[in-house]
Amino acid sequence: WADFVEVDEVVFRHPVDVGDLLIFESKVLYTSNPNDEQHPRNHLHPLVHIEVIALIAKPETVSTKISNTFNFTFSAPNTKRVKSVLPGNLDEATRMVSRMIADELQGH
Repeated sequence: WADFVEVDEVVFRHPVDVGDLLIFESKVLYTSNPNDEQHPRNHLHPLVHIEVIALIAKPETVSTKISNTFNFTFSAPNTKRVKSVLPGNLDEATRMVSRMIADELQGH
């Protein structure tokens, strides 16, 4: 139901070694609809902004560390509106606002 729009630059902060396990955690950071103030004027359809965190899990030390954070944007061309997403805590709110500012600075 969604079309891929973009992904931010992908750079791994930590290398992934053979034998490491990767864990991916994802969440919708925010959505925007064509009549919303933060919605880019060059997009006619609702947008969904998703954050994916790639964690390296080392089973032998029972530890994890962030390898990278990816930010994807998808368009929902088959619907007029998508539901708004509200952050569940201060950390989520901070990440949401940071992403919105970054998107605005990039002209999205």
